[in-house]
Order: sequence, then structure tokens, then C-alpha cells
Amino acid sequence: MKVEIKQTQLEFDGFAKVESAVLRFERFSGGMTEEMTRHRYFRGDAVAVLVYDPAIDRVVLQRQFRYAAHVRTGDGWLTECVAGMMEENETNCPAVERTPAHGLVCSLYSQRRSPVFGFNARMAP
Repeated sequence: MKVEIKQTQLEFDGFAKVESAVLRFERFSGGMTEEMTRHRYFRGDAVAVLVYDPAIDRVVLQRQFRYAAHVRTGDGWLTECVAGMMEENETNCPAVERTPAHGLVCSLYSQRRSPVFGFNARMAP
């Protein structure tokens, strides 16, 4: 299906970026929509590792402070898998190495106690 992007503008460029776009797209019923403005929030790519320890039959998670959750609920400490942001043109491993739980991941992997699975998490367009 056809998409026409008429204009984009970077509205905010900080820890995250916000881009606005004027666009229109093809309808399923045919024809194009009127021009509309849409916004995109993006921070880049991330890597996440799900650590499973078969000796205790548990997935290993970490507690991480998230400001947005704190503002909304008063408790910003969330339980999450080990994850980190990737730098531009970086592979998974260096990003994981910067995470606070890197030592745990390396220890379990080197002892062959746990299979360690890594995958890229990409922000939705």
C-alpha cells in the first residue's frame, strides 16, 4: 500500500527523539487519505537477554527504576529482563556488557548452568 510522507521535522532531540510527519496513505477501499500529522517517539535499538537457570527452574530478572512508572504509580521499580540500549552500529554483546546484570549473565553462561538467549528489540516505527 502506498504511503506519501510530505514533511518530517525533529521536534525533540534528547535522551529520546520525537519526530513529526505530515503524511497520507492509501485506504483499503481505494484512494488516499487527507494529509495528517503523526508523531514518532524513538530511542533506538535495544538488546534483551532472558536468563533461565534450569538448576532452580527459574527465569532470572532484575529490578530497574523507570521514571515514567514512578510518576504514574508512585513506584518506579519494575521487574524486567536484562536489557540495554544499543549504540549506533553496535552488536548485541557490547550492549549487554554495559548492563548492571552483565556479571550474572557471564557467570551463568561460562558455567554452562543456563542457556542465555539474546535478541534485538527494535522500536516500532
